[in-house]
Amino acid sequence: NEISVAVKPHEANAFTTGLDDYFKNHALSELGFYSLKPAGLLLANEDRAYSMTILEEGLTTLDSIDWSHYYPHMEENPGMQEMWRAVSDQAAILHAMGNKTHGDMAARNIATNPDGMTFFIDWEHAQLSDNKTRDAETRFNRSYADLSVLLESMCLPSHADIGGKAGIGIFYGKECDWWEAFCDVF
Repeated sequence: NEISVAVKPHEANAFTTGLDDYFKNHALSELGFYSLKPAGLLLANEDRAYSMTILEEGLTTLDSIDWSHYYPHMEENPGMQEMWRAVSDQAAILHAMGNKTHGDMAARNIATNPDGMTFFIDWEHAQLSDNKTRDAETRFNRSYADLSVLLESMCLPSHADIGGKAGIGIFYGKECDWWEAFCDVF
């Protein structure tokens, strides 16, 4: 059979991140999270791997959307508000038990499809466990790590290149407290 796939190359720690991306997409499905459907894995050598998922036509990531006019007039953009509501709901479910994290919750790793679904992708840095967490501080630290990456992604402008990372600039150039603005959006 022929299927259309999306191919994600892995170069840094290719063997580990390629396997992680492939198997964690399987695990997320078992945990009830919507994510890309894994289609295969190619381990070319220890420096190059490719994880493949079933191609979803029309899939886009939040970093490809122009967010410059979203904040502070969020109510004028109900579709965008719905995307952030979906992101916050999924993050709350993911973090509820304190034993799961995404590992790189930046806007570039949040996708939306033509059916209106918004969901996380690129799970190779995730921690997924069934073990109970030791204490509230551990649970907090895990969710804080994800949310701080998301906040940074919302603050950095799209033209930034900080360690190879750019943002979506929701708050860039705006006279506001970025933490309060994040709380308004998220």
